Amino acid sequence: MESEELAKELRGKELRGKEEEEEEEEEEEEEEEEVARLPSLACTRIRVGDGEAGGEAIAGNNKDRRDDDAGLEVRLLHVQDPAGGVFSQKKGQCDLWEFVWGSSILFSRLLCRLRPAFAVGPCDVLEVGCGSGLCSLTCGISGAKRVVATDAVEDAVRVVRKSYEQNMNSMPRHVVMEFARATWERPETYEESGFDIVIGSDVLFARWTAAPLSRAVARAMKRGGIALIADPVRLNVDEFVDRLKAAGLTAHVRRFRAEDEQRAVREVGNLSDARSTFVKLKCAKLVVAHWKGEGDALSPVATAALAIVLQQTEPFDDAAN
Repeated sequence: MESEELAKELRGKELRGKEEEEEEEEEEEEEEEEVARLPSLACTRIRVGDGEAGGEAIAGNNKDRRDDDAGLEVRLLHVQDPAGGVFSQKKGQCDLWEFVWGSSILFSRLLCRLRPAFAVGPCDVLEVGCGSGLCSLTCGISGAKRVVATDAVEDAVRVVRKSYEQNMNSMPRHVVMEFARATWERPETYEESGFDIVIGSDVLFARWTAAPLSRAVARAMKRGGIALIADPVRLNVDEFVDRLKAAGLTAHVRRFRAEDEQRAVREVGNLSDARSTFVKLKCAKLVVAHWKGEGDALSPVATAALAIVLQQTEPFDDAAN
């Protein structure tokens, strides 16, 4: 009798153990599903081409490239309704990726004009803090050989990858796009000296970002490369420039052409009125930087890109802003 009771007790413990294991597995699966869940997404067509590609027209009949960029657009997937970033706040992550910042739309138009530079030779582009990924996708559509879109928030990277799937048929066949989680707080997460052009848009959103961002740019940019960082005239741009110079780079501030800026302000305003995802723009600066040491001559691609940027922007006048 005692042996039967003991056997029942053991079977009961075994069953309870299995039930507890199953409950733990269900809880783990629910946690994984919560982490993997994305907010509702919407798709907006953003026109990035305006028929004003800088430099000389691209010659030849290469069907991988079009001479006229006026029809180029990005099908941008983005959070349908950020609702003040509640989704990311619940997950304990930065919520800035949930918005499409007006400076990125203005900047994407300039990046599209770099198509002649991308045609000069293979060009590797890195975007730091890609957010919605508009600028990375623009570089891909415009023909940069390799584009790496990075953000500190994994959800942002996942959405940009989905946007790429919406745009891959619009990209030249030679273009390779990559997506990775990386943060300028840990510069080692970026490939060292791997990129001809390093880009960023509205990434100086807080005082503390100037120092780590300058280190990330200096690490990732090739010695013959350039960095282009667009910003809606935040207070720490000057600190960012000073830190780049302290790291051994030459850096100066430009502004977008008045007609380009005004048009972007109007278009972003219309988008913002229609969707809370889009953040209005008033004006913007562009930080242009490259190495200045001996033997740091710009590569042909970087030289062509810099010439177009200087042609398509103007010196920034603090007194006028």
